[in-house]
Amino acid sequence: LTIEREILNKGRLDVLGNSQISGITQMDSDVVILGNLVIEQDLTVKGTTFSLGGIETTAMNMSGDLSVGGAAVIDSTLEVTKQVLLHDSLTVLGPVNTGSNRAFSVDVAGNTQINGQLTILDSLVATAAGTRLSTLDAGPSTLSTLTTTGSTTVRNNLNVSNNTTF
Repeated sequence: LTIEREILNKGRLDVLGNSQISGITQMDSDVVILGNLVIEQDLTVKGTTFSLGGIETTAMNMSGDLSVGGAAVIDSTLEVTKQVLLHDSLTVLGPVNTGSNRAFSVDVAGNTQINGQLTILDSLVATAAGTRLSTLDAGPSTLSTLTTTGSTTVRNNLNVSNNTTF
């Protein structure tokens, strides 16, 4: 069958077997595919894509924004190359490491390691017995108990109240 210009079908068109259509094909109404659809080149969608059964792919490149209305499960590494902004809480079930050499690390038990200087702009509250510092350089401080096993240097006034043992 050879058609030179067009077919105008106002009813139903059934094609049995394989069909090959070259050139632009235009459907002016809905298209329902009851089997699989294989696309061997690119697919451009100018509207919104609705997938009621989900989307599965081995790789996806996307430009533009991604909005997820429900939970997102990622079974591998999430790599973000720019800033991250969270509007609610963050729960991490494994260790947290920052920096290529673990400059800041927190394990699941809360143990924290900082491989650099720590600057505290307000208060440091240590509530457990056995809090140890190898070196402490502090401005004005109030201590309930101070035990030192090495040298202690006081560069200014030392005020002592109540019982004192030297």
